[in-house]
Amino acid sequence: MRIASNLLDEMIAEATVDCYNDAEMATALLVAIQEHVVFPFHAEVLGVAVQVTAVDINAAGAIVAVCKSGPNGSPPIAVGRRTGSLRRSPRPACHQNRRGGVVSSRPGEIIPKSMKPVYDEIVRMTDAFCDEHLDGDYAGLCAKMAAHLSRKRPSPLSSGQTRSWAGAILYTLGRTNFLFDTSQRPHMTSAQLCFRAGVSIQTATSKARLIERALKIEPLDPRWCVPSILEQNPLAWMIVIDGFMIDARDAPREIQEVAFRKGLIPFVPEPSP
Repeated sequence: MRIASNLLDEMIAEATVDCYNDAEMATALLVAIQEHVVFPFHAEVLGVAVQVTAVDINAAGAIVAVCKSGPNGSPPIAVGRRTGSLRRSPRPACHQNRRGGVVSSRPGEIIPKSMKPVYDEIVRMTDAFCDEHLDGDYAGLCAKMAAHLSRKRPSPLSSGQTRSWAGAILYTLGRTNFLFDTSQRPHMTSAQLCFRAGVSIQTATSKARLIERALKIEPLDPRWCVPSILEQNPLAWMIVIDGFMIDARDAPREIQEVAFRKGLIPFVPEPSP
């Protein structure tokens, strides 16, 4: 049975609603598939009839289907087992489904259709604010935060004014990234941010607390740091090897590459001169 693309997108969004990176999304999708799909089943890969016996996650962190080919599902000696990578196809910006489901406004972001107008309006305001007062890194994080909030069930963005939520998202990210610290660049005070965003400090702080609870944001949370802060944030680089916590920036290159592939660190640091 072929599943309509809009229904498939909705199922993926539901399974990954609380995921914050590719590794979490892959694990959530794997669990959902294993819980709801009956194995084995027959399929066709590149014109070859196969029997899909299981799904798993490979060393690169991608979901793969374990397949058998040949008569009665027995792998011919010359072919053996084949493992095909199952990756989500990239969707263009502002992709619109014809019926129901979800839509994507930025690459990699899936938005429930019912929340699309609210998401678009919030991102329009945060983009304009960041273009005038901050930078592209903040704009990207604002859109990411709006997307995560849009996928919550129920979404907190479904009630209240969009301007208030846009201001609260800016305030939350500003607080997380020490925007209000005079030593940071860019910098502005909390009062300046709220005035420029057109919201009161009381509204911004109260909704920022709601956002922090909804997304489980902690101080120095690496998920919501701009690159300049992320590079200096010790929480983004702590990994555990054989029971010992180490700073991945001091680890050998091969360990850094494995940690990056597993989504444990934000990027592979440049070698020290």
